[in-house]
Amino acid sequence: MEQLIENKLIQANKTFSEWRKVPFEDKQKLIRKAAEILKNNSEKFGRIITTEMNKPIAESIAEVEKCALMMNYYADAENILKPEKLNLNFLILKFIMFQKG
Repeated sequence: MEQLIENKLIQANKTFSEWRKVPFEDKQKLIRKAAEILKNNSEKFGRIITTEMNKPIAESIAEVEKCALMMNYYADAENILKPEKLNLNFLILKFIMFQKG
């Protein structure tokens, strides 16, 4: 079992390394597509949630639709998810050294 977990962690790390290289615009498309799948299948996924968690069906469907809504929000909110380069020049330490002569 430990080896199985170790293998899954190694695979997750490799996958994350590849995902980091995917351009932001491609990630946006994938997130929007996933949101569309959730929205179009909200009743199906809602029934699963109801069965597994014993939630009322209306709440379960609303939960799925809320997830789709949030995914679209983050896909459209470039300023939140888009990588940005920070200018850290202000962190450079400047100093003058005095020597006794």
